[in-house]
Amino acid sequence: MGSCFSCGFHAVKDVGPSPVMLEFYQHVKQFFTEEGHLKGVHFQPDPTDVIICTPSKCGTTWVQQICHGLRSGGDMSFDEIGLVIPCLEMAYDYGYTDLQAQQPFEPRMYKSHLWYHACPKKAAKYIIVNRQPSDAALSFYHFLLNWKYTEEEISSDEFIEWFFLKMGAPKCETEMAGQFHHIASWYPHRLDENVLWLHYEDLKQDLRGCVRLIAEFLDIGSKDEKLQELVTHQASFEFMKKHRNKFDEHPLKYARNEVVGLPRDAGTIGNFGKVRAGEVNASKRLLSKRILSKIDQKWKEVVMHATGYRTYEDMRKGINKELGRSFT
Repeated sequence: MGSCFSCGFHAVKDVGPSPVMLEFYQHVKQFFTEEGHLKGVHFQPDPTDVIICTPSKCGTTWVQQICHGLRSGGDMSFDEIGLVIPCLEMAYDYGYTDLQAQQPFEPRMYKSHLWYHACPKKAAKYIIVNRQPSDAALSFYHFLLNWKYTEEEISSDEFIEWFFLKMGAPKCETEMAGQFHHIASWYPHRLDENVLWLHYEDLKQDLRGCVRLIAEFLDIGSKDEKLQELVTHQASFEFMKKHRNKFDEHPLKYARNEVVGLPRDAGTIGNFGKVRAGEVNASKRLLSKRILSKIDQKWKEVVMHATGYRTYEDMRKGINKELGRSFT
């Protein structure tokens, strides 16, 4: 049993995390298998495949819904989005054992959180989505915490300091890159012809425009206004919230919860799920100044060093200008 979150955390575990935080980490560490992760890393794509590759909590599920809607004409018959657009490094652990299998709709599509250096190459197209790191960190906190713990047991400050910010550059094949290193690794490829670089905030600001961009990039429905309108509707917050059980990763939870000592249905009951309000810049008023400062410092150490941009907002504006877009 292994973990794609393992390397890096052990070096600091005795410095400051609380016992509850360490217990939380052990649950995460055991949740994924090395075997499953490596199957994703070593996957050999076909030259027609599409990979949606994002850091965690940056709009992955949102873009999966858009891409699947475009290729399927708005089909919603799937049980959960991860069964029609499987996650490369997690699919094996929730029973999707053959990544090479034909999918119900073409082209084949996959999601992944792998940074550039580990992401399988030779796919036809890659969609990269980024998000303000402090917002992604807060979303990650709520998504993982509610599986078992309460805000009184693990605060957002502790989670971000001892989990989110400790995810860095992978030191082994079974470690997942943190968001900052993910951005830095894909940045040199932002203008590649087979890469579509998007921002979560672009989707929030102009969902219809982003659906059009994705349709044009995939060359699916790029001239079909009715299809784009349908896909935009089905990618709205209201629609996805209404169908949240299709976006809650319940196949993975049912398969792995009991392995780590949780009830089989943990994280699937009530309002738990991946479709939240997604408010832009909510972290600026909800996180402490100390943690926001630590996030800014990590940005400067990793992303500014690689891109020259002092802030995420500057990067978003700069890249959209490079790409001739007017979201900002």
